[in-house]
Amino acid sequence: LRQYTDGEHERHMLRGAVTGKDVRIGGSEGRNDATGQGVAYCIEDRFEARAAYVKGQRVILQGYGNVGSWAARILQRMGARVVAVTDADGGVFAPEGLDAEQLFRFVHHNPSNLRRSVAGYPEAQALAVDDLFDVDADVFVPAALGGVITAATAERLKVSLVAEGANSPTTGEGDAVLARRNIDVIPDVIANSGGVTVSYYEWLQNNRMEHWAENEVNAKLERAIKSNYRVIRDVAEDENRASPWHDATPYRLGRKVSTRQAAMVLALRRIEAHYAIEGFSQL
Repeated sequence: LRQYTDGEHERHMLRGAVTGKDVRIGGSEGRNDATGQGVAYCIEDRFEARAAYVKGQRVILQGYGNVGSWAARILQRMGARVVAVTDADGGVFAPEGLDAEQLFRFVHHNPSNLRRSVAGYPEAQALAVDDLFDVDADVFVPAALGGVITAATAERLKVSLVAEGANSPTTGEGDAVLARRNIDVIPDVIANSGGVTVSYYEWLQNNRMEHWAENEVNAKLERAIKSNYRVIRDVAEDENRASPWHDATPYRLGRKVSTRQAAMVLALRRIEAHYAIEGFSQL
């Protein structure tokens, strides 16, 4: 931002050119935790759609950086139990639940933890990185690397839901195995979209010369995430549900598809509609 606006007399007019800024120079409240917050909102909405609750659900995570650590702490506040976490250097396991806040301090505010790893956390059992896929839980949040859910690891998972906090954590072969085993997937295109959504809110605030409170940002994010996820679910299940927050009717295919396919259907049909309205379509 500083480089981009160098020499401009009214630099505040250009603040929206860069997002993820410190709140003192035009950044948005809630941006740091937005991606993890979006993951948590999706998981919460999925359980509520099944007349269930996040409270009591056992969660395992791969990765405890910005996305994983925020998702874990927010899910813990919702009542979930984080039972296992791994990263590149090791893992930890506590069948009764880890303290996600304490683990965050150990990883990110510990001068002696130079690797910023969960490995060595004294309040839990050590867990080999590869053994995460064998931990009995309800929800798996891959929040670090792409391509970690392969056909082989998908066969080992003992969860009912995968919420993709990372980009492309599931291979095509892994997707097929998850589908065969009836393990639900919240695809990355919606699950980890909280960060880019709040970056858009930051741009909007900069353009309007406004600054929204964190609860206002989170309220807008919750509605955006959950309304789109509900459309995706309805398209996937070929259901004709509607609520004040969503209506999947224009996007249904007349047959069931995977949630990942449904997310792409929603995205592409919105783009198609825009082109048609703007006169770019030859249809």
